[in-house]
Amino acid sequence: MVTKKIEGIDGLRAIAVIAVILFHNRILDLGWVGVWIFFGISGFVITISLSSSLIGNSISSKMKVFYIKRVLRIAPLYLLLIVFSIPFIILNHQYIDHIPYLLTATYNFYRISTYYQNTDLFGHYWSLCVEEQFYFIYPVLFFALSGRQLRRLLIAIIVVAPAVRYATALSASAVGMSPDHVANAVYQFSPGHFDAFAGGCLIALERHRVATSAWLRGHFGWLVAAGAAILTGYILINIHMRGTSLHSALAAAFSVNVQGETDQILLYSMLNIMTCLLIIGILCRVPYVVQPLSNLALNFIGKISYGIYMIHLPLLAIYRGGLRFVWGEEIFAGGVPWWTAFAAYLLILFVLSVMSFRYFESYFLSKQAYFAERIASTQQVALNRHG
Repeated sequence: MVTKKIEGIDGLRAIAVIAVILFHNRILDLGWVGVWIFFGISGFVITISLSSSLIGNSISSKMKVFYIKRVLRIAPLYLLLIVFSIPFIILNHQYIDHIPYLLTATYNFYRISTYYQNTDLFGHYWSLCVEEQFYFIYPVLFFALSGRQLRRLLIAIIVVAPAVRYATALSASAVGMSPDHVANAVYQFSPGHFDAFAGGCLIALERHRVATSAWLRGHFGWLVAAGAAILTGYILINIHMRGTSLHSALAAAFSVNVQGETDQILLYSMLNIMTCLLIIGILCRVPYVVQPLSNLALNFIGKISYGIYMIHLPLLAIYRGGLRFVWGEEIFAGGVPWWTAFAAYLLILFVLSVMSFRYFESYFLSKQAYFAERIASTQQVALNRHG
């Protein structure tokens, strides 16, 4: 069964990856929220993928197909970039410690540790590991539980996850971590962010009702207004608690690795609500949501967004290093206009991402159907033998 592509999702992916690029280039401080948009999209998309496999074949076959497709989508480029990083690892021996965590999808837990050595070669892998950890668990629950049980579990995750974030902050503080490390622990600890995926999963399970709901379509603007009101309340709480100016309170309230138990509980939940509203707007075909996200350029960027995301940070590290080597530190003190250097970086990133998708990723994506057919035929042969 082929799942019909939902117009607007690739555009939303594009917005997410653009935000992350701007964040790492120190242009948009709030750009890190793109990762949470990716989390919500992932929950939505994998639920639709799993739902489309409900007809025919055994549960074991469906599980095999799902995991093979995920491996073929994620692993090739993920591993290739690690291989390309070997010369830099040889030059900086401390980076060898990263490899076991990268290969076991536990890199986010390594980044929580106090002995983590930061490097832009792998810094963004943590979010892929969070997704992979969710992928390990969710398909099993999807097939093991009834529809009602699964919905109740997803709602429970959405309700409990903020408490998990709070407990993580308290535990990290109790073992003597600094405020920065506490905030980072909350930021990286995957169970505390499973609500981001759960929201997308829940919308996907109810997607037909959402898409045909006249009430949601008619009241979508009011839902957005309610979200804006919650956001305003969060900002006012920060101004009151911090006793600072609006600008300072905003900078602190929306900073990456946000500090403060209230922020750690509320901010991530609000980002998840925002993502869910955008997905609902796409399903309801709300014009001012769907039309901008259906832009051809955004759709193309969304289509190659995985390659963009994986390549952008190591490329940035190498690119900045190359500029320093050729022109020295003065290039970052006005030697070359920043927008010129940034435009050149974007061009290189775009070319590499297009090449990666067309000549590398597409090869493995084309194998997804092959392996799915092999598994289905093997299952049919087994059924015939025992029939």
